[in-house]
Amino acid sequence: MKRKRFSEEQIIRILHEAERGELGIADICRKYGVSEQSYCKLTRRQFVSLYFSKVITYL
Repeated sequence: MKRKRFSEEQIIRILHEAERGELGIADICRKYGVSEQSYCKLTRRQFVSLYFSKVITYL
């Protein structure tokens, strides 16, 4: 099965929609065709990059 790549804008849209809490995570994953495991990886990657960007600005 071919992997589907999401652009940065699509990833941000998915994460913002999940933050709003209007739909459950399972519903959002189904809507965009993302597995829940991939969603967890996206949130972890986004959190780590945000954390390191803040650390670098303070140094």
